Amino acid sequence: MMIWVLSAMLYWDVETYDYANYQSQTFETLSECHDFIYWNQVMLAEGLIEKHSKEKPLMTFHYFCQNQYIKLEEV
Repeated sequence: MMIWVLSAMLYWDVETYDYANYQSQTFETLSECHDFIYWNQVMLAEGLIEKHSKEKPLMTFHYFCQNQYIKLEEV
Protein backbone atom coordinates (compact mmCIF):
# COMPACT_ATOMS: atom_id res chain seq x y z
CA MET A 1 0.00 0.00 0.00
CA MET A 2 1.28 3.47 -0.83
CA ILE A 3 0.76 6.53 1.37
CA TRP A 4 1.92 10.13 1.05
CA VAL A 5 3.91 11.86 3.78
CA LEU A 6 4.34 15.60 4.16
CA SER A 7 8.01 16.55 4.53
CA ALA A 8 10.00 19.74 4.72
CA MET A 9 13.53 20.47 3.66
CA LEU A 10 15.04 22.85 6.23
CA TYR A 11 17.96 25.20 5.54
CA TRP A 12 19.96 26.96 8.25
CA ASP A 13 22.49 28.23 5.71
CA VAL A 14 23.55 27.34 2.18
CA GLU A 15 25.42 24.19 3.25
CA THR A 16 23.45 23.09 6.32
CA TYR A 17 20.13 21.39 5.71
CA ASP A 18 17.97 18.55 7.01
CA TYR A 19 14.58 16.96 6.45
CA ALA A 20 11.58 16.83 8.76
CA ASN A 21 8.40 14.78 8.40
CA TYR A 22 4.98 15.90 9.58
CA GLN A 23 4.08 12.87 11.66
CA SER A 24 0.57 13.82 12.73
CA GLN A 25 -1.04 12.76 9.48
CA THR A 26 -0.51 10.75 6.29
CA PHE A 27 -2.44 11.05 3.04
CA GLU A 28 -3.94 8.60 0.58
CA THR A 29 -3.26 10.77 -2.49
CA LEU A 30 -0.76 13.38 -3.60
CA SER A 31 -3.63 15.81 -4.09
CA GLU A 32 -4.73 15.43 -0.45
CA CYS A 33 -1.19 16.16 0.71
CA HIS A 34 -0.93 19.29 -1.48
CA ASP A 35 -4.34 20.51 -0.30
CA PHE A 36 -3.27 20.07 3.32
CA ILE A 37 -0.15 22.16 2.71
CA TYR A 38 -2.17 24.87 0.98
CA TRP A 39 -4.78 25.20 3.73
CA ASN A 40 -2.40 24.81 6.69
CA GLN A 41 0.70 26.81 5.73
CA VAL A 42 0.68 29.07 8.79
CA MET A 43 0.24 26.22 11.30
CA LEU A 44 2.93 24.19 9.56
CA ALA A 45 5.39 27.11 9.40
CA GLU A 46 4.88 28.02 13.06
CA GLY A 47 5.53 24.41 14.07
CA LEU A 48 8.68 24.14 11.96
CA ILE A 49 10.10 27.39 13.25
CA GLU A 50 9.29 26.57 16.87
CA LYS A 51 10.72 23.05 16.71
CA HIS A 52 13.75 23.57 14.47
CA SER A 53 15.00 27.11 15.23
CA LYS A 54 16.15 26.59 18.80
CA GLU A 55 19.90 26.57 18.17
CA LYS A 56 20.00 28.95 15.21
CA PRO A 57 17.34 30.52 12.98
CA LEU A 58 16.14 28.76 9.87
CA MET A 59 17.07 30.53 6.67
CA THR A 60 14.25 28.95 4.64
CA PHE A 61 12.27 25.73 4.18
CA HIS A 62 10.36 23.96 1.44
CA TYR A 63 7.39 21.59 1.75
CA PHE A 64 7.00 18.52 -0.42
CA CYS A 65 5.00 15.30 -0.43
CA GLN A 66 6.78 11.99 -0.78
CA ASN A 67 5.32 8.57 -1.31
CA GLN A 68 6.11 5.65 0.95
CA TYR A 69 5.14 2.05 0.65
CA ILE A 70 3.94 0.29 3.75
CA LYS A 71 3.45 -3.41 4.20
CA LEU A 72 0.09 -4.38 5.57
CA GLU A 73 0.43 -7.00 8.28
CA GLU A 74 -2.13 -9.76 8.47
CA VAL A 75 -3.83 -9.99 11.85
